[in-house]
Amino acid sequence: MKYESASETAKKVRKALKANFPGTKFSVCSKNYAGGCSVSVSYTDGPAIEKVNAIIGQYESTSFDGMIDLATTHGYTDPETGEHCNGADYVTAHRDLSLEATKALADKILNDYGIDEPEAVTMKEMPPTYSRRMRKMTKGHRWVDIKHISISAGLDLSTMIHRESVTRDF
Repeated sequence: MKYESASETAKKVRKALKANFPGTKFSVCSKNYAGGCSVSVSYTDGPAIEKVNAIIGQYESTSFDGMIDLATTHGYTDPETGEHCNGADYVTAHRDLSLEATKALADKILNDYGIDEPEAVTMKEMPPTYSRRMRKMTKGHRWVDIKHISISAGLDLSTMIHRESVTRDF
């Protein structure tokens, strides 16, 4: 078994993502911490999160069973070389949706349910009273604001947008 650092695993993940999704820009970061290491992948729009998880999941060296609070390190087989490796414990992905993608989904959902709400999704400016940390988290002092509109059976527009976006490419 070959032992590798989280940054080496991140390089492999980056290469695999570039090969499978050449038109999408991914941010791939490795982190080392007491008791382990991980790789985080983030991107805006692009392929469905399920497709990305199918690629990056091949590089996870550890699985976690929450029922018995047990982490098991098993390593992974490098899809390129066939070599058994032990690298980053966890490899996770996060996809953000742009304002345009969010508006397109909202318009589709509202149209499907016959609801006329022209300003359902807007861009909001962060008030200057928010902390520096909060401003950094919202990337440029803005965020997408989705009106609370009940659609059906207790589901609101925000939930419907999320559910629709999980399996959809942009």
